[in-house]
Order: sequence, then C-alpha cells, then structure tokens
Amino acid sequence: TDRVLRFSGKPGEAPVLFAEGFRWAMNLSFGPDGALLLTHRNGVVRLEDADHDGRADAPVPVLHLETHGDYPH
Repeated sequence: TDRVLRFSGKPGEAPVLFAEGFRWAMNLSFGPDGALLLTHRNGVVRLEDADHDGRADAPVPVLHLETHGDYPH
C-alpha cells in the first residue's frame, strides 16, 4: 500500500508517517482550509490532523470513482 510521509525540513530529523493504506495514490495537494487532499485510482480523500498528533485522522472521501478496470491510470 502507499504511504504519506511528513518531512519537517530540519536537518537530521526523520520523516513521520502521516497516513497509510492507500492503493495507487497519485497526487497530493493542500486544500484552502489546509487539509491534505490525496488523489488515488478510485477517487479523492481528505486527510486532516484535527487532534494534532502528527498523523492523519480517518480519511474522508471527497470523490469516489467506480470503473470496471482495476489498474492505475
């Protein structure tokens, strides 16, 4: 599965696992409210860290695509 890592930008600091469990993730973008939007083969999910623990809370589906194919595109 695919993972999203968060980098602090500080030298020597290891990346933190922000979110995981996606299949065929393609792009990341920040929404106007600061939440991270992740596109994957079947749609778009919203990732937010509302409890500020450094990890994304449960992904919230924004868009879901249903197609017959089972391959990334």
